[in-house]
Amino acid sequence: MSDCVVWLHDVGITDVETVGGKNASLGEMIGTLSDKGVCVPGGFATTAYAFNQFLEYNDLTNKINSILADLNPENISQLTKTGATIRGWVVDAEFPDSLLSEISNYYSQLETKLGSNATFAVRSSATAEDLEPSKITVVLPVSYIAFAVIALNCVSNIYISKIAVLLTDG
Repeated sequence: MSDCVVWLHDVGITDVETVGGKNASLGEMIGTLSDKGVCVPGGFATTAYAFNQFLEYNDLTNKINSILADLNPENISQLTKTGATIRGWVVDAEFPDSLLSEISNYYSQLETKLGSNATFAVRSSATAEDLEPSKITVVLPVSYIAFAVIALNCVSNIYISKIAVLLTDG
């Protein structure tokens, strides 16, 4: 199992901290229901470690922690401005080549298995979001690796902004 990307059939409910609740639940269902004839969609998940590597690669961890240290969450104006700043940093950030390569490899394997006309869903499953009372579910249908990478960036921003984004291929 990779530190950054994992097949859903390799994870289960004990992996919530690694891949988030939705991905862990899908993996658990694949492992327990597939043999009983229940069709559960397969796929892969990026990990919390991958997101942390993305932040570190772009020197964002300290910047984010610094701006959050002075945040008064009751000051809506400051909260809005801080969220917009952090989202801007994440949107402008680059994916490490190793992560892009790994995502591309997993995507290519899925495309080989399912065919080049297959479409895929990218779901938000941030691990911290699964530990909070309010959760956001976002499905981003994608059919090309470029859209998948953009979608992963958007999904990362959803946790920061708490705004649902819908991205479709055209």
